[in-house]
Amino acid sequence: MKKTVIWIIVAAFILLIGYRVVQRVGQRRASGLIEEKRSVPVRVMEVTRASIREILSFTGDIKGKEQVNVYSEVPGRIRSYAVREGQWVKKDGLLATVDRGITGLEFEPAKIRSPIGGIVGRVFLDIGDVVAPQVPVALVVRMNKVEVTINVVERDIPKVKTGLQASIKVDAYPDMSFEGKVTMMSPVVDPISRTSRAEITVDNRKGFLKPGMFARVDLVVREEKNTVVVPADAVLGRIERYAFVVEQGKAVRKPVSLGIRENNRVQVIEGLDASDTLVVVGQRVVDDGEEVTIVVE
Repeated sequence: MKKTVIWIIVAAFILLIGYRVVQRVGQRRASGLIEEKRSVPVRVMEVTRASIREILSFTGDIKGKEQVNVYSEVPGRIRSYAVREGQWVKKDGLLATVDRGITGLEFEPAKIRSPIGGIVGRVFLDIGDVVAPQVPVALVVRMNKVEVTINVVERDIPKVKTGLQASIKVDAYPDMSFEGKVTMMSPVVDPISRTSRAEITVDNRKGFLKPGMFARVDLVVREEKNTVVVPADAVLGRIERYAFVVEQGKAVRKPVSLGIRENNRVQVIEGLDASDTLVVVGQRVVDDGEEVTIVVE
């Protein structure tokens, strides 16, 4: 009889302990001390192939492809101008006359002629001003083509070659883009700025571009077609780059090698294949092997 009572007491004690344990676990789960198995919501996209370009951006000033400062061969004073700023002058056309005005001597007015055909871009002196051989009288510009000079930093010099296409924009026409081509790349590097000079020639038969304008230049130095391209934000890491894809309902971390970056897109050389399901939202909070729920907008 005593043994039966003892066993009953022991069983009741065990049941009481089990009840307390279950109760305590429930309380801790309710308070968040025990984490439930979670599924992270993510947004995804299917990896595709596309074209991507490497673009280098520069700034420069526009000048006439052919422009010259015209000087007087004799000293004196400007007597008259044969043309005004903005007018066309032909090659060897008369620009101005100079009164040599040497006391006691009679001279015919000296004639200043343009060495090229073009537009008179600027007249530097007024009538009556003193002129000397080292003082320019006028600027003549041939405007059917203009030139933009850019300075290429040392690390980008191997990428910039003659023949590259360029896109030019100016503040005066913010909605227009002008096409040009690299026509000269200097073979030397400036030891002070560590840059090399390149010249871009732009067709300007419509006359929109004016010498002295400030230009923004984009050079397409490389283009890859039919390559894996993904949003740049989908790739994580600074030294070891990686991205997450979804496989069988779980996030899988994949190391990647990157190539060209264009704006907010980047080329993936290795690590991803077309048709992979790439995580594009939630990639910063998910862990490798963690279950995910795909959220559809």
